[in-house]
Amino acid sequence: MIPAPKPADESARLASLQQCKILDTTPERGFDDITRLAAYICQTPIALVSLIDRDRQWFKSKVGLEATETPRNLAFCAHAILQSDVFIVPDAHQDERFADNPLVTGDPYVRFYAGVPLISSEGHAFGTLCAIDRVPRELTPEQISALKSLAHQVVHLIELRRNLADLDRVALTRKSSKKKPWSFLGKIAVGIGLASGILATISFIAYQNLTNLADTSLSLQEKHETLDKLNHVLQDLREIDIIRHRYTLTGRDNELASYNNIIGNIRQTAKDLAQDKSSNPQQQETIRTVSKLVSEIDTETQRLVALRKTRGLEAARQELIIYNIRSAASLVRQQIGQIYATAERELEDWQNKFRAATIDSAPRFLGVIAIELGIFLAVFYLTYREITKRQNTENYLEQERDFTSAVLDTVGSLVIVLDPDGRIVRFNRYCEITTGYTFEEVRHKYFWDIFLLPEEKDAVKAEFASLQSDDFPSSYANYWVTRYDDCRLISWSNTALLDRDNQIEYIIGMGLDITKSKRVEK
Repeated sequence: MIPAPKPADESARLASLQQCKILDTTPERGFDDITRLAAYICQTPIALVSLIDRDRQWFKSKVGLEATETPRNLAFCAHAILQSDVFIVPDAHQDERFADNPLVTGDPYVRFYAGVPLISSEGHAFGTLCAIDRVPRELTPEQISALKSLAHQVVHLIELRRNLADLDRVALTRKSSKKKPWSFLGKIAVGIGLASGILATISFIAYQNLTNLADTSLSLQEKHETLDKLNHVLQDLREIDIIRHRYTLTGRDNELASYNNIIGNIRQTAKDLAQDKSSNPQQQETIRTVSKLVSEIDTETQRLVALRKTRGLEAARQELIIYNIRSAASLVRQQIGQIYATAERELEDWQNKFRAATIDSAPRFLGVIAIELGIFLAVFYLTYREITKRQNTENYLEQERDFTSAVLDTVGSLVIVLDPDGRIVRFNRYCEITTGYTFEEVRHKYFWDIFLLPEEKDAVKAEFASLQSDDFPSSYANYWVTRYDDCRLISWSNTALLDRDNQIEYIIGMGLDITKSKRVEK
């Protein structure tokens, strides 16, 4: 087994994949529909949307496989992301990179693999959309093209997910303002789901049409071959008539050699036509009749040859006249002519039906494509409008944050903002001077883990666990431990910011360092 090397852009690729926030998420119908369609189009028992993480490949969507992830060093997809085009392994047993791979020698017993890399707009390969079989095989060009189209849709879904995730970040916003984004995300989700469903339907119909076209082409080819064989039989019968007349006149044995070759060809052609399963029962019966008549022609000819050799030219000529009157060859030509005419009618009917179906389906496909385009334009417009709105909101909030930070930093007291769990959200300049910690060092950390005395931590944690807006402690004093292990006595005045449901959302504490004044009092 030969593990795949890391891509040259591995660090940037992993960072981009993490930004999508898709790893270890629950199954989603949009991805599952595409995976099922990939398995159907490629006619494989297994299909996957596989994402290559640092040390594993994780399956966002899967068909025909129970596992949710495998080690990266075993992954076929780790090889596929090194390619810019589809990566195909017709038979893993014959490929030294995979012959002794545990996924080949054991469950799921991979023999065939075809994976299209999921390449982002920045050029990073997140993973693959792949089809897997337990037997060696190949894909048709149509199947490969369809698999590539589905892979492009997977990339669109992933990148749209990342764009939405990037939008979903604004600090210090109220929970009441989150309803509109969820409404927007709902519209986007509906649009994506509808577009994915229509795309899946179009791909399925296109695959069916390709299959029907291939079947029809094969049938037409078989019919043309049947007509060619019948035409050769008619030509051979005319040649036999000429040979019998020449032999009657000349009595030369070389004419018999030509006759034997031709009658052998006719018998073989009749046998081939009799074995053709595509012909209808009436044609089969006619072909059996032709075979009997050919045997009569051969019997007549053998009798004619014997008569020419034993009784001479005149007797053979009289016998030939009788044969021409009975004309078994004419009956054969008549029977073949009926088959020929029937086959030509069937060919014409099939061509007319196919032409009519093609003409009728064109407007429907154009209509469906127009709807699909309209949905994507609507999703694009909604996304653009929401991005613009949220960019404006972000700019406004950023200005507000800068202004608020400037105000807080000029206040001659400690100002700290906590979330309901006790994590630090804001920390002004005076807090940094008093404690010796910078805001970046304490951000999102529990304040009791940094500043409180060990004997006070449990009591404060318990108070935060049962924190209610109606019994919120507004004023108190306690000791804070600085970076330099000094204890500072801080007198706090607290205010709770409540959300629309009257639940505490943030806690703003303003404190005064009263250490010196307490020492003076003592």
